[in-house]
Amino acid sequence: MTIYAGQNVSARMFNRLRPEPVSASGSSDLTVTGTTTLVPGCEITLTVETAGARIIADGSVNFLVGGVTLSASSYCSAQLTLDGVTMPGFARWGDTVIGAQGTPSKQWDLTNLAAGSHTIRLAAARTSAGTGTVTAVGANSQLVVWLYEPVV
Repeated sequence: MTIYAGQNVSARMFNRLRPEPVSASGSSDLTVTGTTTLVPGCEITLTVETAGARIIADGSVNFLVGGVTLSASSYCSAQLTLDGVTMPGFARWGDTVIGAQGTPSKQWDLTNLAAGSHTIRLAAARTSAGTGTVTAVGANSQLVVWLYEPVV
């Protein structure tokens, strides 16, 4: 952002130059299925003051394979939704052994957001191939978001 000589600036403008992270952790476990499902508690709502804002979101989902080995073609994914729409890209994890646990993570860069309220959520899914259960462990899943706004 350019600050011009003689320009009036406010504390609010400077606060938007140095965004603070906002985080949310999972509040309960989720049985992961072939349908993309929101991870309970991994949700953040932000208010964008100026059109053209940018959000950087880091998400990680902790997956745990239950008491039955998954087929080799089965994998899990951590996904991000913005205002109910699934964003491109996902973090993939594919261990199939009973008791296996992993936490894939991904960073999403969401640009040119409109002014107003936006809700960012972390979601999980698995391929429908094979048998067995996978749990997204809520206490070990997290979403961290930084909001960068243009200062005008």
